[in-house]
Amino acid sequence: MRVDRSPALLMLGALAAGLALSSCKGPKPAGSGSTPPPPVSTPSSPPSPPTPPPPAGFAGCVSTGSVASNFACMPAGKLLNGLTTWTGTTDSTLWFPGMRFPLKTGPAYLNSQVYRYKGGYDSNWLGPTGVKLGAQNDPGGIEQCDSRNYSYPWQDNFCEQRAGSTQANLSCPGRTGHQGVDIRGTLCKTNDAANQVVAVTDGRIIAIEPHYTKLLSADESTYFNFLHMHFASRPYTQAQLSATPGGIPVSRGAVLGRIGNIQAGTADGTVTVATTRHLHFEIRMPIVNPSTGALENVPLPPYTSLVDAYQRLQAGTP
Repeated sequence: MRVDRSPALLMLGALAAGLALSSCKGPKPAGSGSTPPPPVSTPSSPPSPPTPPPPAGFAGCVSTGSVASNFACMPAGKLLNGLTTWTGTTDSTLWFPGMRFPLKTGPAYLNSQVYRYKGGYDSNWLGPTGVKLGAQNDPGGIEQCDSRNYSYPWQDNFCEQRAGSTQANLSCPGRTGHQGVDIRGTLCKTNDAANQVVAVTDGRIIAIEPHYTKLLSADESTYFNFLHMHFASRPYTQAQLSATPGGIPVSRGAVLGRIGNIQAGTADGTVTVATTRHLHFEIRMPIVNPSTGALENVPLPPYTSLVDAYQRLQAGTP
């Protein structure tokens, strides 16, 4: 099921006038709008207060299927404390109702690939052995496969702060933070058939790069970004995209590739800069920036939508 949207309505009407970025101080009910909250602090402000419990309308963290009966998740916006204390957004809006989960099968584990065991980008992060274990130092290392990385509960990492990387994000307190979420697949492997990435809705592939694929929904209301897939696992090429005006059409559930560890690489899938083995997933919508008046593809909090989609996947009704 998908809610159709008019791009004109999104971009020129409600978004510009009535959907001003609403406050992060509390959650919005599903379907209450398509605009993320304004910042409640600036990067120089004191840390936000602890994240409150999940709202009554939150999609929930109890399994509805038998594939992974012990599924559980922590509240939206409850982030790991990394190099600094930070609290994400508790926005629990279902931004794209009926969205399919971006992996073909489960189980899957949503958690930080930076601050869990064998962190990703911070070269000073010390793993359980006390040795510097950033994935860039050892992309094939075994510690990222620690069973604690492949276990429940899920933990949100949208708005998470990354060492040495400032990511603009209007949906986060301070207007900066991780622009999507990290999802580990069934197996701690690269380019494995157990970790197939699929389209979350009908639409068109409009970008194919060594480290990401961009999907535009059929109603042109929403963009979805899929990062770190193994380049050689993807069924479509940059040459095919160049030869297809308007983008390559794909159906909901169509395979887009397999989980990889490519942060930068070459067209044959060779890793030149690595991350851990995971899928980075984003939901973006065109929204007017109230500070500039410009239309921007703003990252939106995907956590609740993914919880909802995952439970439907578990129940056999993806």
